[in-house]
Amino acid sequence: MPPRTPTTQGRVLRSTTRKAEAEVLDNTAAAAILDPKNHHLFEKDVQQGSIIKSATAAPVIVPDQRFVWSVRLSLVLLAITSYMFADVIQGWIDVLWQYLLGTWWFRSVYFETVWATTTYAYLIPLYPYAMHYMSFLNCYKVDKSTTYIHQTLPDLLLEGVVYMTPLALMDTFMVKRYCGADPNEWTVKAQDWIQTTRALPLDPPSVWQLFYQVVGGVIIYDVLFFFLHLTLHKFRPLYVWFHATHHDHDIMHAHVTNQLSVGERVALILAANQALKILSSHPMSRAVFVPVFLWLLIENHAGYDLPWGLQHLVPGGLWGGPRVHFAHHMHGSRHYQPFMTFMDAALEWWEGRSGPKKECHCCSGKKL
Repeated sequence: MPPRTPTTQGRVLRSTTRKAEAEVLDNTAAAAILDPKNHHLFEKDVQQGSIIKSATAAPVIVPDQRFVWSVRLSLVLLAITSYMFADVIQGWIDVLWQYLLGTWWFRSVYFETVWATTTYAYLIPLYPYAMHYMSFLNCYKVDKSTTYIHQTLPDLLLEGVVYMTPLALMDTFMVKRYCGADPNEWTVKAQDWIQTTRALPLDPPSVWQLFYQVVGGVIIYDVLFFFLHLTLHKFRPLYVWFHATHHDHDIMHAHVTNQLSVGERVALILAANQALKILSSHPMSRAVFVPVFLWLLIENHAGYDLPWGLQHLVPGGLWGGPRVHFAHHMHGSRHYQPFMTFMDAALEWWEGRSGPKKECHCCSGKKL
């Protein structure tokens, strides 16, 4: 079966619907919707917190700044308290690590693959599925078309098998080399073709290690995947064969998170793994990283711009959030950084310095 052409990808709404309803909009909004080249108009208004109209766009609700600052203050107090009781927290980490070392399932080479799959399976009903039935949250939808697409149990099981198979194969044949583990164990394990257990460090991570390796891992992944994502959009063959699947949807919903080709899924996981390797991350840090990372990915695709989201809590517009990622799925010509915005800002500066912006290959000739 031939691959879908780029002009059929990422249609959040049918083009006929957009063109018909855009006639009643103001000129700025209509231009931003119908032409990807004018998307900076939409982007600018969103960043300034104003309300922008589109064919089915929900109003941009700017959170009460008193609420935002109260959440920020709470997080600062939590950080100070954690610092003051670091020894107590370290004791909990030590006990937990000793327990994990004694379990067969944590020592298994398949732990991280199963942990990621299980975490995703729990986060989906906990977060977007639950919000779907909370009508009071509808006002925070990025677009009126945002919804939760229900999947059957066979579809979910098939999705899990497709996700786990390539990772399980790598787990089976690759020796996992974690910082702090005994190198002699790596040598012994390398003599076997089939891997069953992981060589783990005996010492637990410190509180500081756990914090900076998780947070740093997210930031480094964000930069690594920015370059990969940009490449997939700029080179049409790569887009068609690897990335088009992710943009093949009519409405935004949480399951788009894992709507990936096998090649892109492996590349995404390898990028996250490399980010953790750069920081010599402890296996416990890697385990904590998984739910944080998946939560952020799901939040980006769930389609809710919640007032307590990081896009409102992180100052300076450094965090993009669901609304910015929704704009990327609309046009595909901007917002290549998954979570933050500084790399996209640098790209915008470079393109402005080097001349007129070239249209994204994957969106060539496409009018949403």
